[in-house]
Amino acid sequence: MIGFNATGNLSFLNTWTYKLGAELLTPFGRQQDFQLGVAARNAYGGLLNNFTEAGTLPVWRTQSQDRMVKTMVSS
Repeated sequence: MIGFNATGNLSFLNTWTYKLGAELLTPFGRQQDFQLGVAARNAYGGLLNNFTEAGTLPVWRTQSQDRMVKTMVSS
């Protein structure tokens, strides 16, 4: 905001940067997602056989939240 200058207890706002959303999925979270994906593939991978034999792709559903979409695409 132009001309904004916080003082006192709120003076940290003068140099604070809003970072929410910049990196919501941490490296630990990415690794955990990968491991869960491997486990799911091992447990339920046989369900994909009908799709690959027919030459079609299943439809995957996910939330529209950016980190969820990126997780789904990278799996």
